[in-house]
Amino acid sequence: MLEPVANPPSPHPPAPKSEPPSHTERLLDRVRAGQRRALWTQGALLAAAATLPLLLLGALLTTRFLWGGRLLLLGALPAGAMVALYCGLWLWRERAGSKLRTAVLVSKAMPELGLDVLAAVELSRALGHRDDFSPELARAFLKQLDQRTARADPLAAVDRTQVRRAGLVLGIALVLCAALGFWQRHRARAGLELAFSGVPKAALIREPITGDVELTYRYPAYTGLMSRTVAGTNGEVSAPAGTEVLLKTRADRDIEGAALDVDGKQVPLTLKGRRDLEGAFIIERTGHYHFLFLDGRAIEAEGPDVAVRAEADAPPAVHLSAPPDELEVDNDKQSVTLKYEATDDYGLSELELTYRVPGQAEVTVPLQHDDGRSTRGEYAWNIASLHLVPGQRVQYNLRATDNDEVSGKKSGTSRTQTLKLYSASEHRREALKRAEALWERLLLHLADRMESNDRLADKTPEMAAGHSATDAQGTQLALDANALAGELSKERDAPTELINALANTGTQLQRDVGQTTLARQLFLRMAKASQPKSFGMRLSNAVSTEIKTTEQAVLYLESLLDRVKMKDLKELAEQLKKDRRELAELLEKVKNSNDDADKQKLLEQISALRERMEQLSQRMAELAGGIRDEFMNSDALKEMAQDSTPNQLDEIEKLVREGKLEEAMSKLQEMSMQMDDMLNELDQAAEAADENADPELARKFESFQKDLDQVTRDQEQLAEKTRQMRDKSRAAMKEQISRRGNEVKQKVLEQAAQLKASLQSLDADSMSSRAEKPREASLKDLSHLESALKADDFDLAADLARDLEAQTQELAEQGDSQRRQDEMFGNPPEIRKKSREQAEHLKGDHQKAENITRQLDSLFPQPQQMSEGDRQQLESQEQAQRSLQKRAQQLQQQMDDIQQRAPVFDPETEGQLERAQSGMDQASQRLRGREPGRGFSEQQGAIEALHGLQQQMQQQKGSGKRMPMPMSRNRPGGMKHDKVEIPDEDPSRAPRELRKDVMDAMKQGAPERYKDQVKRYYEELVK
Repeated sequence: MLEPVANPPSPHPPAPKSEPPSHTERLLDRVRAGQRRALWTQGALLAAAATLPLLLLGALLTTRFLWGGRLLLLGALPAGAMVALYCGLWLWRERAGSKLRTAVLVSKAMPELGLDVLAAVELSRALGHRDDFSPELARAFLKQLDQRTARADPLAAVDRTQVRRAGLVLGIALVLCAALGFWQRHRARAGLELAFSGVPKAALIREPITGDVELTYRYPAYTGLMSRTVAGTNGEVSAPAGTEVLLKTRADRDIEGAALDVDGKQVPLTLKGRRDLEGAFIIERTGHYHFLFLDGRAIEAEGPDVAVRAEADAPPAVHLSAPPDELEVDNDKQSVTLKYEATDDYGLSELELTYRVPGQAEVTVPLQHDDGRSTRGEYAWNIASLHLVPGQRVQYNLRATDNDEVSGKKSGTSRTQTLKLYSASEHRREALKRAEALWERLLLHLADRMESNDRLADKTPEMAAGHSATDAQGTQLALDANALAGELSKERDAPTELINALANTGTQLQRDVGQTTLARQLFLRMAKASQPKSFGMRLSNAVSTEIKTTEQAVLYLESLLDRVKMKDLKELAEQLKKDRRELAELLEKVKNSNDDADKQKLLEQISALRERMEQLSQRMAELAGGIRDEFMNSDALKEMAQDSTPNQLDEIEKLVREGKLEEAMSKLQEMSMQMDDMLNELDQAAEAADENADPELARKFESFQKDLDQVTRDQEQLAEKTRQMRDKSRAAMKEQISRRGNEVKQKVLEQAAQLKASLQSLDADSMSSRAEKPREASLKDLSHLESALKADDFDLAADLARDLEAQTQELAEQGDSQRRQDEMFGNPPEIRKKSREQAEHLKGDHQKAENITRQLDSLFPQPQQMSEGDRQQLESQEQAQRSLQKRAQQLQQQMDDIQQRAPVFDPETEGQLERAQSGMDQASQRLRGREPGRGFSEQQGAIEALHGLQQQMQQQKGSGKRMPMPMSRNRPGGMKHDKVEIPDEDPSRAPRELRKDVMDAMKQGAPERYKDQVKRYYEELVK
């Protein structure tokens, strides 16, 4: 400990008492206080952990040993107090009862201070009482330690481990006590009552006092269930409310009497002998019951509670399997079939359809149902009797009611569904919204193009590259326009003109943007070339073209949108007028009747009409606001639609309530006149819109149609002359075919079979990829050739032979090319030998095809066999055909001019005129070759294309100076289902493509029993 010094200094006087306590002393005091609190807390927790189990055990023991349980109950609190005093007093005294013990506690808990605190306590006591050490050194040590303890946390020295352990012990005790108390709650409650009652009562001890229980259930009549007996149960009851339960059991002792305690109400039991018990009670609700043994009126023994569960009678379940929700019903459909299924636990008493028409009271319709627990059925709902207007919705569901006579009938409903009367106006309006959204995107794209610097002459590659995003935007816009056209074409009553215009606009925009994108890529790629300006000019021209066509498309689409809006406005106005007539009929009926019920019905109808008219007026106002004012006074129409009708209906309703029916009729007549004025204005606006949208476009379209009609008539007249020449040459052809046809036919079929086998034997792996296509085409032509010869169609056979000759010639050229390449590159000898053999093989196949062509051509009259007059006539017809072809080219230019102003024509419609020109060109070549039969066939193809274009233009144009509507042939929204005309008996009149398709179909085969009939049909068809 302390070492003595040689010459101890003179003792210093003790420090004055007024000096404040040091940090070390404050640390010791705070540690002692904290340790005291911790030990008292530990004592309280352990006391609770000891008291609660003792109380519970005492309560349980009381039911067996009364005085033993009472002793535990009485000693539980003192025992707990002793534990608390032991921890709070004894343990505290042992651990921190003095400063030295506290210092020892600190030295163990704070290793950083070690034994310095203990040394400081001893030094503080020794100062002034001992002189065997240096006071200065001691005070210096105390001062240094005081600085260290100033930063020390006194709570760190408090031992809280035992507190946590005591808390854990208390938690375990609480869990165990809670579990045991819940399990033995009845026994514990009885034990407490017995411990404090002073007199033991057997009734307070809940133990089984009977054996197994036999239960018999007598269910309520509405359930339809038979009685059921269950033996050997523990007595638990589960059945629907209202069920009578009969019990049979045996007591465990001889008794004087017994009863049941059912939720606090005693039900007497019948005692047979000394132990057999019988009784009954009715289940009213979920609860408990237990057995009572009685001695007179006193309870001798009481059994444990037994559960009684009243099974809930669930409400019925109803399901509508048809029709689907949000069903649209056609205007001409009279009924809708409802398919339903309803189930209940015990049975249904009612099943009904409930629906509500807006503005009217709810209506209930009884439905048929089975008497069992489930039912399925159908109901034909008469929709026509509801007198719905287009677009009006009806909400409906099915409601089923069970037959619970005990707790009250319960109802279940299906989900509420909606049925709507089909409205063409709504569908067009939805299409209009989507088309307007795309039109706005098109307008923005046009603005982006016009604001770009692509048209500048001195643009740089960096400037051009910056607008690549606009190209991608235009491509996507074109795809979206075509996609929207396709989606709208599947909708009923979507505006056909909008569908076609969107499709044509999308196709044209895709074509223009493609040209712009290509020009931009070339400009960026060739920016460093010697002549970059030429590529820059190409980009400028492409952008200018796209801007021009897009601007025309924007204007054209805007006119079409206005046209559709005005069409919808007229339909809405007509609907308003119809509602007004319905109101007038009701008003006239009330006028001639004094029945208050009719008057109330009229008022209800006015309310319903007001709601419907307000909706229609709002729609009219929205549509009118989007129409250009140069066509109509949209503001006036909008104001009329918004304000007039609802206000006038309010006045009419007021007059009806006041009984002023004459004034109401007069007011209704005034409203009718305003509606007529509205309709007249709409008619005039629609007419003005059609005439003034683009007068120049209408003029060009009308001129194009007139020229087309004239070209078609001239072509028909020329075809008639060619037909006469064909008939003349056909007589000679038939005579020659009748003499040599069968002979040539057999030879050609044999040669065709040999050629087919030769082509099929070729090694495809050794051939180039480019040779595979003509090889397949040759095989296909050979199959068609055989079918045509079997059908005696020598004309088609000759055409197929020429195609076959061209395909085999290409094959021969491919084989010779392969041979030369193998020689040039010095391939191995075996490969070169094989390529030479294959080239010779293909050359021989071509010669076979030439021979087939010569033999078939020999059947037809040769041009040199014609008379001089026939040759001159054919020359004249050939010149006339050339002239018609030039006029068709002029028509093409007129079509291009129209297309530049508006997207009227789609690519396929434009292709009709191109097909007509191609047919005219082929006819001219046939006539020059002295082949009137084939020339007439080509003329017929040209006429067919011209007729198709004529028919489509007639359907779309309208009359007068109206704006032409966009065309589309194959889109569902604009396609016309015309009858297909089968070619007549003339072999040259049947188009070659059709007859080849017929031959393809013949090869598909038919059922065995129908092969002969099918063959004869196709033979007649191609003749």
